[in-house]
Amino acid sequence: MDLTLENANEGVMYTGKTGHFSMLLVIWCAKSLAHSVKNEMQEAKKALSEAEKLIADRKIMTVYHVPYVMAMTQIELAELRSCIALHKPTREKFRAALGAINDLIRLSKKMRSEYVEAYRLKALVYRMMKKHHNAFRYLTLSIEAGQKYNAVLELSRSYFEAGKCLRESGTTRSSLLGLSSSEYLLKARTLFEELDLQWDMQEYERYMEG
Repeated sequence: MDLTLENANEGVMYTGKTGHFSMLLVIWCAKSLAHSVKNEMQEAKKALSEAEKLIADRKIMTVYHVPYVMAMTQIELAELRSCIALHKPTREKFRAALGAINDLIRLSKKMRSEYVEAYRLKALVYRMMKKHHNAFRYLTLSIEAGQKYNAVLELSRSYFEAGKCLRESGTTRSSLLGLSSSEYLLKARTLFEELDLQWDMQEYERYMEG
């Protein structure tokens, strides 16, 4: 993430001089996402605010709009996690997260890899709400889309989410699409290693050790 932020900062300086607002929008969104991953929410919001300035009163192509909505979604999810950690989740926070994700699903129909991710994020919100039936519904859509479109990176994360969801207390299911929690976790780990997804491997190991 540090390298991503370094590249984003350089990109902002260079692209800002070219007047290529669409590329600048993508860079600000990437910067916001990187800060969200590092849980640096003030910085993430500042970067998103810069992106918002670029889309004001402009019609932009879906390929450039999706990164903006994804960055906004990650901020909403971070705020929801914070509320849950403080035992103060609200309907408004859940609605805000689901609203952003629904926008992402609508826009991602033309970007199939993001489609897989959007369904996974919707499943994640329902898992956080303890609504496992809905979580499994959207995990199924995410996994099926990932397999259909060979979106391997996004699919690896959906496998991981499915494995966690099946292991969670309160879940009545023992399998999803014919596979158990252990099988999904193994599939996720295998893909994380094959794709050299170091951040994902760290998250996997942290989860398994916990």
